[in-house]
Parts: sequence; C-alpha cells; structure tokens
Amino acid sequence: MDIPEIPELLIDNTDRNRTSPFAFTGNRFEFRAVGSEANCASAMITLNAAVAEALVDFKARVDKKIAEYEGRPEFGEQTGHTAKFHAIIDVLREDIKTCKPIRFNGNGYSDEWVEEATRRGLDVEKSCPIIFERYLDPASIKLFESMGVMTEKELVARNEVKWETYTKKIQIEARVLGDLSMNHIIPVATRYQSQLLQNVENMAEVFPKEKAAKLSARNLKIIEEIAERTSKIETQVEELVNARKVANKITDEHEKAIAYTTQWNRKWTPSATRSTNWSSSLMTVAGLCQNIANSFSSDKPISDFNSMEKPWGIRDGRPRANFTPLIRYERGAC
Repeated sequence: MDIPEIPELLIDNTDRNRTSPFAFTGNRFEFRAVGSEANCASAMITLNAAVAEALVDFKARVDKKIAEYEGRPEFGEQTGHTAKFHAIIDVLREDIKTCKPIRFNGNGYSDEWVEEATRRGLDVEKSCPIIFERYLDPASIKLFESMGVMTEKELVARNEVKWETYTKKIQIEARVLGDLSMNHIIPVATRYQSQLLQNVENMAEVFPKEKAAKLSARNLKIIEEIAERTSKIETQVEELVNARKVANKITDEHEKAIAYTTQWNRKWTPSATRSTNWSSSLMTVAGLCQNIANSFSSDKPISDFNSMEKPWGIRDGRPRANFTPLIRYERGAC
C-alpha cells in the first residue's frame, strides 16, 4: 500500500463471543449460537457482497483523492508522504466516522443495547418476516445487483420462499401445540383432578365436616386451578385454530407470514417494491401459541404433579412446555 509504517495492531483479548451475536474475536467474525438446522449461507452471501461493495467504493474514493492530491508539493516523494498515503488515510478517517453508530463493545443481548441502538438510529426489529423486508430495500437491491450476486427478481423470489418457510414452521408448531394440549396435557390434568376429587370425598367420609374442609382446602384449590387452566387452554386452542384458518386464507406470502408472527396490532408500511397495505387487529398464530404456553406454567409449582404418570412430561412441578424449545416461535422459525 506504499505506507511507510504500519502501526502495531493489538489482538482483541476480550470475551466478545459471549456478549455479541456476531462477534469479532481478534482476527475473524463469528456467528454465535446458530441453530442446528440453520444455515449461514444467506448471511455469508450478504456479508461477502457488502465487503466487496465496500472495497470497490473504497478504491474509487482513494483513486479520486490521489488524482486530487497529485502534483501538490506537500505530497511529493521526497517528503515520504505520497498522494496515495494521504488519500488512503483520509478515506479511512471518513469510514471510521461513518461506521461509528454500529460499533458497540457492550452486551449485544441486553435491553440496554436495544435502547442504545434505537438512539443511534439503527434497526432493532426482531420479527423475522418484517426483517426479511430489508432484502427488498432499494439499497439492498443496488448492493446485490451492482456486485452481480442477485437480481431484484431473484431477491423477491428468495423472500417469497423465506416467508413461506417461516409460515409453515409456525403452522406446524401451532398444530403440534394444539394436539399436545388437547390430547396429552388436558387428559393428564383432568385425571389428576379426578384423583384429588376422590381424595376430597374420602376425607369427607372419614373426618367431621369442618376438619375435612380444612384438610382438603389445598386439594380444593388445586382442583379449582386445574379447572380454570384446562378451560382456558381449550378456549385458546379453539382461538388458535380459528386464527390459523383466517391466516391461511391470505394469498400473499408476506402478509400471511406477518399474520403468523408474534408481532400483532402493528401497522405495516410497504417497501418501495410492494404496493399492498396491511394491518392486523387479530391476535396472531404465534401470539396465541405463546398464550397457551403461558397457561401451562404456574407461579407456584404444584408439587403433586411429580408423583403422577408422566406420558407427556412434568418436571419441577410444571409441565415441560414451560421451557421446551417448541415454544420459541420467533427464534426457532428464523
């Protein structure tokens, strides 16, 4: 590069790979915690195209400044600071200032970073179908087309596949959750409820009325809670089925994916490449799934669950659905 002296570069010795989803660890970037079924190819295509575009732009700006600086006496060969040297340094200064908003050395998983990123004017959207829209931004289309990677039509086609894949994954998880709720969780809960009811009846036969009521108070409370929760789950499963029916009638894959996401009551502003306005007043499929999952859990574990048959699974006094990966709709579907 015809630079007389390159300063010493210190290797980063921090543990950034634990506090950043996309960490720079000394001499490379790393994707952290990519799911077993996930593929980094799309992200790598985008990153490589962005780097290529940045290098092309960097050279063009350096060449322009070299032409501007050549012939100036202060940039002569005898000074040791050539026009090329000053051109490169000036462009690097510009780039360092330009990229400042995206540089962050704190915890990239924290809520504080979301607030800081918002303050810096960065996109903090978390919903997959909405994030996919960024592929069709004018700047993104220009990037891929200028580097000869993909045309606009190819980007649109890939997005259609991404939205359809997202929808089908949520759809499968919703159906499985409904089946587990109605055919496994509720039968186990009602069977346990019947055992408690029998216990209460036996207590009433053995002890005086007041003492039986006192001894059975805890069981009666659990019986009531099971009745409330099973009724709530049945209602929510029915709402989930109806929400899927409504969402499945949507023909546009993009709008259908948004109807399946956890983002709801959100007005959608179309990108320049789309012409349809969409907004939802319905609870979405993934949102209803999350409600059902919340109905499985309890602030106070019911310890008696541990002594029951576990055809579907109970652990630590709570149904396993409280922490199974099945409930991670947004992340899993990405």
